[in-house]
Amino acid sequence: MATERKGPAVNVEFEGLAELRQHLDAMRKSEIAKVARNAVGAVAAELRDDIPRSLPPNVAHHDKDIVVRRPRARSKRANADVVARSKRSDTEKGFSHWHFFEYGTKERKHKSGKRTGRMKATPFKNPAVARMNEKLEERFTKHFLDKIEDFWNKL
Repeated sequence: MATERKGPAVNVEFEGLAELRQHLDAMRKSEIAKVARNAVGAVAAELRDDIPRSLPPNVAHHDKDIVVRRPRARSKRANADVVARSKRSDTEKGFSHWHFFEYGTKERKHKSGKRTGRMKATPFKNPAVARMNEKLEERFTKHFLDKIEDFWNKL
């Protein structure tokens, strides 16, 4: 069963990086993929650190439940997701109800007609993603070049 993602998708394209191209040609594909995964993870960590600033005050204590997941993809893509942890441990609850705060709920009623209210949306993840979108290409490029430099320094 496929899950549908909500929120903005981001595509990054690089142009005019001739020096980088020379270094990449000298590297193996697996090395390049590892560097790209690390750079994507670093950018996702920056986003994870930015999201708690936008949390509503009544759920600000869930700031430690915002985590980066780096799933192993079947494709050759480097990807990372910034998600809310649903459960910290057997005794501590997580932030599995984050989507109620992010998107809100509509008016709810019982069959009897009794109104149970609605939750107003107080977005915290999407504004952080929007703020990061402006600087995303520059941040990824910086991290990518730093990781390649670290790689070359290890040799």
